[in-house]
Amino acid sequence: MITIWDTVGHRKKDWAFIPRKGYENIRRYQLDPTLVSWAMKITDKTPLLDSEGAQKYRQRYPDDNARRSPKVLTGTHITGDTFFHGPGMSKEAQYIAKLYGADDYLATEMEIAAITQVIARTQGTTQRVLSLRGAVNFDQGNPNETTLEHLDPAPGQTAGGFKETVENIAKVGGEMTDYIVSHWDTWQNGVPPLK
Repeated sequence: MITIWDTVGHRKKDWAFIPRKGYENIRRYQLDPTLVSWAMKITDKTPLLDSEGAQKYRQRYPDDNARRSPKVLTGTHITGDTFFHGPGMSKEAQYIAKLYGADDYLATEMEIAAITQVIARTQGTTQRVLSLRGAVNFDQGNPNETTLEHLDPAPGQTAGGFKETVENIAKVGGEMTDYIVSHWDTWQNGVPPLK
């Protein structure tokens, strides 16, 4: 069921949502678990940058996970033509993730499903695909603001930390890439077993 929500998360209308059969392979991708485990082993202790502005912004949220410092994590990404933003759309994104047998979603995005589809079609495999996301903002406002207020913040009310996030992506991605390149003899034929 697709539920339409207003900007503060109140249910407005329900529609049945039934995924089209035969499209599952381009609507969900599971990354190679061994590759993901390698990535976490190599990068999970990477020291990440933070900013005073981002720290202050995070404190506007009551949830401990929203308030914590940057960290390397694994989790489900949800992507689509829909801009998943606000508590209602977050509920829809969660519903769709569960419908496709995925864990709770960790991040929303727009690119990786299409990129992975191209890689699968041209390479015949997605064994070497990793998706590295850097979260700069939240997909919904804090409990004291509407979705519109969150999408169109007043000056000085943005999440902050964009520069640090870009640098963190480069650090984490660089560590993984450098490791694979320096151990190419064991990686050239595919993802090796985790030691």
